[in-house]
Amino acid sequence: MLHTFFVGLGRSGEGLHLPSLAKARAREPALFAPGPVVGYDPFRTSAEGVLTVGSPEEAVHHAPPRSTVVHLCTPPHLRSGPLERLAELGYRKIIVEKPLALDLVGLASVARLRRRWGLDITVTTQWLDSALTRRLHAVLRSRAFGDLRAITVLQNKPRFTRTAKAPGHPTAFDVEVPHALAVVITLAGERTSPRPPWRTW
Repeated sequence: MLHTFFVGLGRSGEGLHLPSLAKARAREPALFAPGPVVGYDPFRTSAEGVLTVGSPEEAVHHAPPRSTVVHLCTPPHLRSGPLERLAELGYRKIIVEKPLALDLVGLASVARLRRRWGLDITVTTQWLDSALTRRLHAVLRSRAFGDLRAITVLQNKPRFTRTAKAPGHPTAFDVEVPHALAVVITLAGERTSPRPPWRTW
């Protein structure tokens, strides 16, 4: 049975990961260790349904590293520091809120840590499991409209209020483009050319 340790209890941690985890625990209770989810956030001292601790070191007593999945829900520019701290404590199974990194330097830093500590890192990509994406897959497989010729992602989801309240991401592009790009690559696969026939708005 697996324990769960949240690092970061902001919008993505408390607002997205926790509800998804609750559904998974209700559906497959045998997979999860009994007791509350453990959480650490230097800016939060409490969260509903979470046993908050004062440090990752303290979390080890409640969420043993060998049997714990960590949800790393820090802003993308704060990845390698917390990741290294977790690795030093023995945590290996880690779910990371997207995007994994903002640039190649950050990505290289995470990659070095993964290789050094043998980390099992999974990045959240919930759009890949959405009902719409499954329907698009079905249409492509059926070839009901012929071959895929182009993909356009049009999104109308203003984030001005959220960004002003909690500027965890420098821009909305750090959040939305990785989602859209993952879906595009999944749908287009090897058909994506060096000058791909898709665009996002």
